[in-house]
Amino acid sequence: EMNCHSVIMEGTLINSKRAWLITWEWLGDHAKVEDNLVTILNYRCSSMMIERIVEQVYFSSKTALHEQLAYVKSRKRSPFRFQYRTVETSEEVREKLGLPAQVPISDDMTYGDNPWLWARPVYNLEAY
Repeated sequence: EMNCHSVIMEGTLINSKRAWLITWEWLGDHAKVEDNLVTILNYRCSSMMIERIVEQVYFSSKTALHEQLAYVKSRKRSPFRFQYRTVETSEEVREKLGLPAQVPISDDMTYGDNPWLWARPVYNLEAY
């Protein structure tokens, strides 16, 4: 008979050179989340996959069942859009390189209202 338990003992140092970290963030005590750690994912997950996971976590946690069903039928019904860290490009650069007015400067993304989810790549993550 096999026991279902972790083969990694608590107190053992585990580290990862790269990973995706997703946490709840908020402004004000009224929006505080008890446990802000949502999950840690493999760094090989694409940004598109991370977006889908973040959306699902947000809707599962913060919306009523009828809102979740509407979202399942059409993702366009989401009142939220992902926000990325961007930098404005100059008109000269836009013309020469065909770039948009805002260009992402990192893979960090946020989603939601207050509280919101923050997904970002992290490096040298350690846990015991």
